[in-house]
Amino acid sequence: MDKILLVLFLQIVTASSEEGHITCTIPPVKMFQDAVLTCNFPEDLNVTKKDFAIYHYLNNIRDDTVDCWWIRGEMTCSAKPDIVYQTRVNRTFTISILNVSSAHTGQYACQVANYDPKLIQTCHLQIKFDAQEDHGNTFAVVLSVVLVGAVLLAILVIVVVLKCRRRCRCKREDRPESREGQPMIVTDKRVTEEFQEFLLKKVRQMFPDMLNTCYFVPPIYFNKTRYKTETVAGQVVYIPDLPDPSDVLYNKAMETVLSCLRRILKTKQERMFVLTHFNYDDYLNNPDHNFITHGLPVPAGLKKRKGENKIGCFDFLILHRQYGVVVGVVKTVSDKYDGSEDTKKKTDHLLITEVSEAILQLTKAARMIKHLMSDQNHPLKVRQAIVLPNAEHTTLNRVLHNHRGLAQKLRKCFQTEDVPVQLCLCADQLTDPHLMTWWDSLMNKSTDDDIMKDDLYECLIARFCGPATTSAVDIPRTPDSLPLPKTLDQAVSVTGDLFDRCTLYPGMTDLIQEPRVFLSGPPGTGKTRLLGLVGRKWLFEGHVVQIVNTSTELTSATIQLVKILQEAQSSDISPNGMVVSLNCNIERRQDIRDTITKLEATAGEKPVCVLVDDLEINAEKSQQIHKFFKSLRMCLPNIHCWASSCSTDNAPEGWRSEVLTIPISCPPDVLREAMKEKRIPGVLPYSESRFTSPTKGMPVISISHHYCASNSHIDYKMCGNEILRFLSQALRISGIGANPGTMDMSTALRYRDILMLFEDDVTQFMPVVTAFKESGIPVQIIDYKNQEDVLNSNVVIAANAGFLCGIKRKVVIYVEGDTEPSDISASWNKLRSITSCTSQLVFVSFAFKNVWNAVVKVADYVITNLIGPI
Repeated sequence: MDKILLVLFLQIVTASSEEGHITCTIPPVKMFQDAVLTCNFPEDLNVTKKDFAIYHYLNNIRDDTVDCWWIRGEMTCSAKPDIVYQTRVNRTFTISILNVSSAHTGQYACQVANYDPKLIQTCHLQIKFDAQEDHGNTFAVVLSVVLVGAVLLAILVIVVVLKCRRRCRCKREDRPESREGQPMIVTDKRVTEEFQEFLLKKVRQMFPDMLNTCYFVPPIYFNKTRYKTETVAGQVVYIPDLPDPSDVLYNKAMETVLSCLRRILKTKQERMFVLTHFNYDDYLNNPDHNFITHGLPVPAGLKKRKGENKIGCFDFLILHRQYGVVVGVVKTVSDKYDGSEDTKKKTDHLLITEVSEAILQLTKAARMIKHLMSDQNHPLKVRQAIVLPNAEHTTLNRVLHNHRGLAQKLRKCFQTEDVPVQLCLCADQLTDPHLMTWWDSLMNKSTDDDIMKDDLYECLIARFCGPATTSAVDIPRTPDSLPLPKTLDQAVSVTGDLFDRCTLYPGMTDLIQEPRVFLSGPPGTGKTRLLGLVGRKWLFEGHVVQIVNTSTELTSATIQLVKILQEAQSSDISPNGMVVSLNCNIERRQDIRDTITKLEATAGEKPVCVLVDDLEINAEKSQQIHKFFKSLRMCLPNIHCWASSCSTDNAPEGWRSEVLTIPISCPPDVLREAMKEKRIPGVLPYSESRFTSPTKGMPVISISHHYCASNSHIDYKMCGNEILRFLSQALRISGIGANPGTMDMSTALRYRDILMLFEDDVTQFMPVVTAFKESGIPVQIIDYKNQEDVLNSNVVIAANAGFLCGIKRKVVIYVEGDTEPSDISASWNKLRSITSCTSQLVFVSFAFKNVWNAVVKVADYVITNLIGPI
C-alpha cells in the first residue's frame, strides 16, 4: 500500500509542476518514521553553483531547514539536527526528516538564489495513521484512491482559496491582515537593505578609489578557449582543443575594443568601470547566504518579449562616473572585398544580419538594465554602441543607405535623428583622432538631468561588480570552479592558477607509455609536468620512483619534483608506490656505480623507475651526462628512465628524444619579455602555438634602478620602496596591519606566491630585503642548506638568479645587476628567471645606467684624446 501511495503521489505532483518552476515532493509517512523530501530545480545547481535553501512553514512561521552555499566550488550546508541531506546536488536535492512528529507537518519550499517567488511551489508533509491498516489488499487500494482523490480535492480547494485571497488582497492592500494570503516565500525588506549595505561596503574595499579613477572588471581579458580533459593516475590533464574560428575572431575583436577604451581613458582621463565577460544570469547570482531572501530586482523578473530568449547579452558595459551607462555590442563581420559582386552581396547580407542582431541585443540590454535598477529613484541614462572592428565606416554607410529600414531601426535604438553610423565604431576609426571623435559623439547627448549621481554610481558598481555577481572563466569547470577575477590581485592569482595547472598539448600524454624518454627544449614547455605525470603513473602501478639529482648540490628542481610525487604518494591513487631521492655526482665513476647499486636494491624485483630533471646546460658536463646514461643502460637494460634538459645536446643514445618548444606555463606577455633575451647556445627558440592561450596575462611592470653616479652603485632602497608600493597598493600584499577580511581569501595572494631574483649577490642586509622586512613582509634568502624548508614556507623567497631553476611562482620580481651583456651564464639565468613567472612579472632594470656609462666613456675619450691630462 505504501508503494502504491508513493507512486501515485509522485505522479500527481510531477504532472502538476510547470517548466521553470521549483517544486518539491514529500510523500506522507507514519508518525515517528523518516520522511524524504526531494527538491526539483529547473537547472543543474552543481554547474551554476547557485545558493539554495529549504524552508518549513508552520502556523505562518518560517523555519530554516537546510541552507546551502558554495565556497570555492564546494557545496557547504547547515541543517537542523533532525535533518540528513545528500552531499551533492544537481537538478534534484534530497533530505531525510528523521523521526517525524506533528512539529514537522506543514508546508515546505525549496528556494534558489535570485529566483522569483512566483516560481516556487510548496509541498505538504502529512502524517498517516494506523487505524485504516490491515483490512485487506482490496480495501487498501480503495483507500489509496480515496486519499489521492482527497489530495487532489485539497489542491483544488487551495488553488481556489489562494485566487480568492489574491482578489481580496488587491481590494484591501491597506489592511495588515491581508498579508496572510501571500505566498510563503516572501522577500525581506530589512534583508534587502542590509544586502545593499553589504555590497557597498565590499566594493569600497575592492575598489578603494572607485569615484576618482577607472577600473576594468576583470582587469585583463580572458579568451574563449576550448579544452578536453584526460585523467592520468588520478591527475586531471587539460588538453587544448583547436579553437573555433569565430572565437578567434571574437577574442581579437574584444582585445582591440579594450585597447581602444584604454587609450580613451589615457587621453580623456575618464572615470568609469568597464565590465566584460558578463551574462545576465550572472547578476546577483551569488549573494551571501544571509541575504538569499533579498528583494532586489533580478533578470528573471523582466517580462520577456517574444523571441527574446534567443537574444544574447551585450559584450561590454561602461558605468561612467558622469554620463551614466553605455552598453556595447561587438560584431566581427569583415568587409574584405575581392572586387566581385557576389562578395559585395555576401558582405552586405552579413553586415545587415550582424547589425540587426546587435540592435536586438542593445534593445534588450537597455530594458534589462533599467529593470535591474528600477528600485532606484534616479533616472538612468542608457547609451548604446555598436563596434565593428573589421568593417569600414564607408561600407556600413552604403548598407544603411540601401536599406532604409535598418537605418531607421538603428536611429530608434540610438534614440537619435542624426546619422546613426556616427555612433558605430568601425575599423577605420580605431586610431586617434577618429576614436576620440566617436567617443565625444557617444557622450555628448547629456543634460543636467542625465548626470550620474554618486549614490546611483556606487549602487551600479556594487551590483554589477560586487562579490554577489560572479562570472566564470570560459573553460571546463573544475571541482574548484574558477570565478573570473574582479580586482588586480585576484587577476594575478587566477592567472597564475590557470598557467600552473596541469595543461599539456595534444599527443604529449601518449608519451607516458614509453619506458625511456629524453625531453628537451626551452624552459616553460611542460618538461617537468610530463616527468611528474609519468612518475604518478609509476606510483599508481606500485613502483618505487627514484629521482636522481646529478648536480653536486641538491637542486630546487629535484626538490619540487620530489614534493609533487610525495603528494601523489600520500593520496589514494598510489597506496603501494614509494618515492626515493638520490644524489649522484656524475663526474665521479664510483658515485655512478654506487647509484646503480642503490637503484637495483631499492626497486627489488620490479623494473627500476628513474626520473632525472633539469640536467645542466654545460658543454664540459655534457660528456659526463652521456657516460652516466650509457652506464645506466648497460647495467640496467630494462630500466624505465625519463630525463629532461633545456639543451638538446644532452640527449642520450637509446632514449626516445622529444623536443618541446611550445610554451605552456608562461603567459604570452611574460614570454614576450623572455624572448627579448639573446639566443642561448644549445637551446632552441620557442614555437608559436596553434591553440588559444587562456589570457595574454598581466602587463609587465617596469621599475628603473636609481643609479648613484657618485659611487657607481645601485640604490636598492629606492627601487625596493617602489616594489613595495606596487605590492601593497596594486596587489594588496602587506605585512603590518594587514586585514585579511578586506579581500576574497579564495583568490588572495600569499607571501609564498612571490619570488625575488637578483643578478647580484643577495644578503640579509641588502636594502631591498630590509625594506620588505621593515614593512612586515617575511622574506627568506634561500641557499642549499635551507631550500627544502624555505620552499615549503609561506614567505617571500629571495635568491640569486642562478640558484632557483624550475620553481614557478605567480609574482616574480627580477632585479638586474651589474653584469656584462656578453655573459652567457647571466643571459641563461635571466631566461630561466623570467619564465618562472606564471602571472605577474616585475622587471627592475637599468633604464639610465647604459646612458650614463656611454656619457662616461665619451667624457673619458674627450679628456684622454682631445684635452689631455689635467
